[in-house]
Amino acid sequence: MSKKQKLEEPQTTSTSSNIEEHIEKLEAIQGALEEINDRATGEILTIEQKYNTLRKPEYKKRNEVIRNIPDFWLKAFMNHPQLGNLLSTVDQEIFKSLRELSVEDFDDVKSGFKITFVFDTNQYFKNKTLFKEFRYSEHELNVTPSTIEWFPGKDVTKTQTQKEEKKEKDDKKRQLHEIEEEESFFTWFDPLDQDLELGEVIKEDLWPSPGKYFLGVDIDDEDSNEEEGEEE
Repeated sequence: MSKKQKLEEPQTTSTSSNIEEHIEKLEAIQGALEEINDRATGEILTIEQKYNTLRKPEYKKRNEVIRNIPDFWLKAFMNHPQLGNLLSTVDQEIFKSLRELSVEDFDDVKSGFKITFVFDTNQYFKNKTLFKEFRYSEHELNVTPSTIEWFPGKDVTKTQTQKEEKKEKDDKKRQLHEIEEEESFFTWFDPLDQDLELGEVIKEDLWPSPGKYFLGVDIDDEDSNEEEGEEE
């Protein structure tokens, strides 16, 4: 047994040395791959910037056409599986005055994007334009929304309730007004709302092809038909 152990010891050392050598090679290859990936990311961003510039005049033409279609953005939102449930009855009334929606990537694509809503005159707020910006820094996401200038008593993100309180001494009653939060799409413009997910749904799903949502195309059926065509 002792002879066997003596014979095995150098083999174990040799195997360990070989593994370390392979790991070093593996790390070198991984480093080379990461360098290629970094270059690819830079080139993809450059291409994306180029095509974003080419898309801009087409988006402008599209918005000009959409302005001639009544309630376009209202219907597109309502038919969207994720956005439709976010609009209250009053929100829908406001969205009838939504004339234009646009999504714009910043010049440095990876630094973020801005969503802009352009409204006709309405009875709820003074703003003609509302926006929400999403800016990525190295370590965090910075979100900047518009401040909505609500007309008196028209803030749809809050509801006012009245209660009566009776005074014991003079047996008189007084009315108390309580402000409560109300479910509304426009709470998204609250500075405390840092929601990126909703912004990405608008940017990545609604904005590229809003017409199919306006028309109420069933996206699941559309995808399944495409898959069936590929199988044939």
